Amino acid sequence: MSSADVVRERLTRPQAKILRSEVPFLWVIAGYASGKTRGLAQFITQDMLVYPGCFGCLYLNTGSQLDSAAWEEIKKYWVEKGISWSGPNINSVVTLGNGSRLKLQTLAVRNEQLLAGPEWSFIAVDEAHLMKKEYWDVLKSRARRKYGSRKVRVYGLSVGPGEYLVDEFIHNDDPDYGTIAFTTYDNAANLPPGQIEKYEKMYPPGPLRDRYMLGKIVPVEGVAYRHLVANLDKFLVDASDVPTDKIQAWLYGQDLNMGGPDPWVLLEGGIGPGGVLYITRELYRPAANYGDLKTELRDMYRDGWPIASDHGAHVHALMAQDGFNMVKAQKDVDLGIETVRRRIELDGIRISKDCTNLIREISNYKIKSLPSGKEVPEHQYSHSPDSIRYMVMMLDKPSIFNSEL
Repeated sequence: MSSADVVRERLTRPQAKILRSEVPFLWVIAGYASGKTRGLAQFITQDMLVYPGCFGCLYLNTGSQLDSAAWEEIKKYWVEKGISWSGPNINSVVTLGNGSRLKLQTLAVRNEQLLAGPEWSFIAVDEAHLMKKEYWDVLKSRARRKYGSRKVRVYGLSVGPGEYLVDEFIHNDDPDYGTIAFTTYDNAANLPPGQIEKYEKMYPPGPLRDRYMLGKIVPVEGVAYRHLVANLDKFLVDASDVPTDKIQAWLYGQDLNMGGPDPWVLLEGGIGPGGVLYITRELYRPAANYGDLKTELRDMYRDGWPIASDHGAHVHALMAQDGFNMVKAQKDVDLGIETVRRRIELDGIRISKDCTNLIREISNYKIKSLPSGKEVPEHQYSHSPDSIRYMVMMLDKPSIFNSEL
């Protein structure tokens, strides 16, 4: 099988560009289900077939080396093409019949020195937007071995923690560096029916869709919860993956609409294994009042559990009369944001993908500086983040939480 045979298969236009590109260092940046992993498999296969005896490396950012989605996709691709291989053996090396070898190497190491080792005929990195700069600085100089293209291909979503990739591949004007960006829509013909619509619901228009479907570089500077936004896919879960049967306690955060066009927001949370807070459901209704929402609120509420609510004495009294366990929210904005940040950084929160308004707002929730120098959150996208702030402040202040149960 030659490189021409690989290229002649049914490729999307971006996949073909990846294979044909002669740029030594190429960053493949695209959205979910856009064909990045398939393109990675094609690149690795082409090098291993065209250069008998080459020794390349696939770097995997997270999880077990041999259980990674990338390696599974490569095996699937080789089966489709009738390519046989031996391994992986105890050293995680895969060998083709022509003597070409592929090393599977995890980046889940303690420091960059542990990545030192032989030079490679080619390098591919999966989920490159998660790669530490220190690791990249080690890897980029190692594709020098004979019997290979000596190319480096990094595949990932929009930058996230890997913002240095923008400077490395785009801003330095080095002809050895290039990018190929493409979208989920480019791969629509190869996706299951309804998949595009599912992603569009999950990622509404704006920065989320730009990043996760259109493969655009979306800066995360200025957002209040930068770590969450930069790693959003890590914090989102399918509703079916919420461990409902293991929830130890339920709680709610509520932002009231006291008149005008702002929404009334109620978020439901559950404390799961390891103390992780799962945001399971949302009610989000613009320009609504209690009378409009009473039935919906009752349908969403699990009797007896506390609702940390925005202040409004009249509304609190009405809801308490109707059986809701009302708790006046702690509204210290600076302390609340820091408390939520701490929970995020400790990996103590997950958000159901069904909570599309929360996802949209928290991804756009920014801090601005007033002329006085004081920093405050912008109001436009503050409603769901306020609700989650009230909830987390109640949860992470046990004396308050317990006193109201």
